[in-house]
Amino acid sequence: MIVTGDFNDLTIDKTIQLHSTFVRIMNSYGFQQLIQNPTRRNHTLDWFLTNKPSFAFSSNVLSSIFNLDHCPIYLDLRFNSPSDYHMLNSPTVWDYSAADFEDLNSALLSIPWDFIVANSSNIDIPLDNIPML
Repeated sequence: MIVTGDFNDLTIDKTIQLHSTFVRIMNSYGFQQLIQNPTRRNHTLDWFLTNKPSFAFSSNVLSSIFNLDHCPIYLDLRFNSPSDYHMLNSPTVWDYSAADFEDLNSALLSIPWDFIVANSSNIDIPLDNIPML
């Protein structure tokens, strides 16, 4: 997967520091930032993030064009085999028609929500401890 964009709000300085939540999410999925050079003044604001850096043959920042305030970036992808390309283009398909919603509802109703919510000042902590249904 490739995530790209202008990350003005998340970049603090040219060392590419991010808000801790964003870093945690990207790290948990094995993403790496490929653009290492400044894209606007002395800051790297435009990124390519990927969880498959081995598919990135090269990436870089181009010279500014058309008086834009950001320099364009590029990513050259290389695949070793057709299966590599297929792996990037295989979406997850959920078959909701085969879901057992009665069991899901029963499982959700069995969770002591009042106790969980009332005994924590941070909702993320108790939710992390709920077993997968």
